[in-house]
Amino acid sequence: MPLYHINGKLILFMHIPKTGGTSVDHWLRSLGTPILGSIGAEIDWLPCVPQHLHAEALAKLVPHGAPDFAFAIVRHPEKRMVSEFFHRHKDKRTRQIGPYLRRRSFDEMTTGQMSRYFEVWQDRAFAKFRKYPFWDDNHVRPQSAFTNWPGLHVFRFEDGLQSVYDRVTGELGLPRVGEVPRLNTGRKHALVLTERARTRIRAVYAQDFDTWYS
Repeated sequence: MPLYHINGKLILFMHIPKTGGTSVDHWLRSLGTPILGSIGAEIDWLPCVPQHLHAEALAKLVPHGAPDFAFAIVRHPEKRMVSEFFHRHKDKRTRQIGPYLRRRSFDEMTTGQMSRYFEVWQDRAFAKFRKYPFWDDNHVRPQSAFTNWPGLHVFRFEDGLQSVYDRVTGELGLPRVGEVPRLNTGRKHALVLTERARTRIRAVYAQDFDTWYS
């Protein structure tokens, strides 16, 4: 659950996948107590890990007026999808999907081959999402589904996480923090999105673009 009891206040962090949330979660846990699970925790009666419940699902468990401060971080949909791609390929090898019958190392692939493989993977991801929106622990769901929460303050990943830390510590009445280490980062291979891949991302995440990246 993305709830934390810190300095006498209840903080809701609407953790949208692949927006720097792991770093923020670890920082929040260093300040206080997470409530009903956090990173790595699974609860069998929930449709996904608790930290990635979107607004509609979370509202069934937490009253809108309960948190003293609620916030989320959004990210450009293209960058977020690329980050998800590499997150699901930590071994830097293709999956056996579509025409890719033999697993290949990313190091063996040209930029064009990587782009085409990304298209195949993305098509599969969107198909899975259409069939079951909680697929992949809610990682593919549009960000707008997470931010539909009264009074939620939205930060953009591109503006840096320091603005998040400054605002949250201000709300909590705590001293301003210095640089917080980034987690879940790693070397990424070059990936150039094809026009088809970009078009599909813009279609699926149209509301995200319209709200934050138009």
